[in-house]
Amino acid sequence: MSVIDTEKVTEAILATSCSPLALESAAGFVEHWIDQGVCADKKIVAVEMGFVLPLDPDTIVIGVQDLLTDEEGIIGNEWKTTKEKTRYWNQDQWFDSISSGSQVAIYALALQGATYYERDGTQYAPKVDKPRIRVRAISKSSPPVIWPTRGDEILTFCQKGLDRTRAALLAKAASIRAMRLAGSTPWQLPGIWCTNQFRRQCDHYNDCLAGKGPEGFGVFAPNDPAFDLALPHIGNRRDDSKLVILGASMYSTASECVEKYRRATITGDAEESLALDVGGAFHSGVAEWYRQLREQQKKG
Repeated sequence: MSVIDTEKVTEAILATSCSPLALESAAGFVEHWIDQGVCADKKIVAVEMGFVLPLDPDTIVIGVQDLLTDEEGIIGNEWKTTKEKTRYWNQDQWFDSISSGSQVAIYALALQGATYYERDGTQYAPKVDKPRIRVRAISKSSPPVIWPTRGDEILTFCQKGLDRTRAALLAKAASIRAMRLAGSTPWQLPGIWCTNQFRRQCDHYNDCLAGKGPEGFGVFAPNDPAFDLALPHIGNRRDDSKLVILGASMYSTASECVEKYRRATITGDAEESLALDVGGAFHSGVAEWYRQLREQQKKG
């Protein structure tokens, strides 16, 4: 049985410097995740890695993969925090949402050609032919619940789907590149896309309506985890206006509203900041646990 240094796990959570409420919530979720032993029986290859995937000379995709495990081939693992079960939301709806979304498709594409970087600089290049991604979530309920309760859900991606993902990313990058080179702002006007399905209005709405906001564009959203874990590894072209750097969340934002995307690359996006803080602290604590498990596996 593995012996976990819980103080190091706590230190990893506190190191995120989130609000006390977010830290307290995240600590409880991490404790439950460890108690449930999620993937503790798998061979751990790498933990919390930034990845860099060049698609063409002027388009790079970056991101952060929570875990790589070796289970007769490399599997990517993605963890989520999610709202608790309601009459409108449950584990099946969550699974359908994530399995049909762009994030896991992008992460699967990365398994075919990305280079992964751990915090200590260790590099991995799996080059997987048929990418597989395991998805699990912890609900923000009391007590929390690991979804899906039926056990592991591993998504396998076909080459045709991966080719569509690549094509969609290149098309989005081309449109962003064209708007950059045009040199004018805004990139999109207010409309029905400014209010989501829960009737929550975008934080930028009033500024956009009044024509207020920063000019130009940035490289990548500074509050995205990939900004620290992956962006430093792309080389010296970060200020090249022709180079478009996308990530899963940035692709989603640009698909929703390119003006919101443009602003996010300059100032970040503070929407749902408590949820982001809880998620960030949770991932940090869980990552420390997996690092300890990997070290114990190495010692046999």
